[in-house]
Amino acid sequence: MSEPPEFLFSTLEEWVSEWLARVIQRRLTQRPGHGLAWDPQWWRHDEVVARLHALWHAWEHARTSDDPSAMSWWWIQHCDPHLRVILDATHGPFSQISGTTGTVLPPLTCYPAPPGHFDPSADTD
Repeated sequence: MSEPPEFLFSTLEEWVSEWLARVIQRRLTQRPGHGLAWDPQWWRHDEVVARLHALWHAWEHARTSDDPSAMSWWWIQHCDPHLRVILDATHGPFSQISGTTGTVLPPLTCYPAPPGHFDPSADTD
């Protein structure tokens, strides 16, 4: 059995900042509850982290697939449904945030997570 291909991006944060945020271009709103919303501190939202983590892993597998339609399948079956939920300013995880510009943002703004934010051994709860 062969080894699975190595991921192109080593962390979720790297994939979101370096790939997803540069590729996704949507008209965002400043008005909570209207249009599409994004929080540059996306990593504070557990649901968003979970959805983006699933998207990242599915993307890495599609990227290395021998199937020429794998990336198209990733967009249609994975990315589009998750982004509809993540960016939904009415009911999504960012529905209460404000401060986006209301224009197309190439790329989405991302602030780095604090050191240790993704380190499970740093959890002191």
